[in-house]
Amino acid sequence: MTTDQLELAGRTPESRDIDGVIVYPPPHWHIEGVDFIVDAHIDGNTGASRLSTQVHDDKGALAKLDVDSPHVPYDEALRGGAELAARLRTTSFDAHLAIPERGLGSVPPILKQSYLTGRLQADVKASGTMLAPKVDLTAALRRAAYTGDGARAKPLDLDVIAHYDGLRGRPP
Repeated sequence: MTTDQLELAGRTPESRDIDGVIVYPPPHWHIEGVDFIVDAHIDGNTGASRLSTQVHDDKGALAKLDVDSPHVPYDEALRGGAELAARLRTTSFDAHLAIPERGLGSVPPILKQSYLTGRLQADVKASGTMLAPKVDLTAALRRAAYTGDGARAKPLDLDVIAHYDGLRGRPP
């Protein structure tokens, strides 16, 4: 699946003004200027599943997510088995989220904020099961500065590297 100039908005309840004219207030949320590429494969015999997604705007890539699992319990999900929640928690997976370096001021409106400037980049890899995931995180924020309340802070660089082994987090 690929989108081109996708626009999504939350449902808004219609009302009538004092003259009886139907009025739609602005939606609570609105996404525009962000498109997706989604590629998925499910093996009907084994339950092996692969999902690859990319999110981009007119300036380039925003994020890429790849998720693989050798066996997802689709039979139980479709039949409504009582053990589905337990099986999902013990289903193994591999996931990789990559966020390429991007200036915070150049992100689409739904991702913009007015408190921090700089360039963000991140990479997260997770594997195992939901009960015992292993997670590795590498993130960097370059030339970051807090701009809230009219503050003018000196830019700084921030690097975060972390590892979670399924029981506790620690530096690598």
